[in-house]
Amino acid sequence: MGVLTVRSTETEDELIEEIKKKYSITVNTKALLYAAQRCMQLEKENADLKRDRANLQAQVSDYRRGSLDLLSGIAQLTKLTNK
Repeated sequence: MGVLTVRSTETEDELIEEIKKKYSITVNTKALLYAAQRCMQLEKENADLKRDRANLQAQVSDYRRGSLDLLSGIAQLTKLTNK
C-alpha cells in the first residue's frame, strides 16, 4: 500500500468535493482513484462505441449501395419491358 499526497488548487478541491458527493465517497484520495478508474472504463467504452459506430456506418453504406443497384436493375427491367 502506497502513500498518495496531492497538492491541489481550490478549483481541483471543488472538483474532488463534487466527485465525493456524487458517488458518496468520504475520502479525497478514494474519490481521485475512483475518478481515475472510471475514466479508464469510459475510455474503453468510448473506443468500443466508436468501433461499433464505424461498423454500422459501413453496413449502412453497403445497404445504400445495394438499394441503388436494385433501383438501377428495376429501372433497366422497366425500360426493357416497355419496348
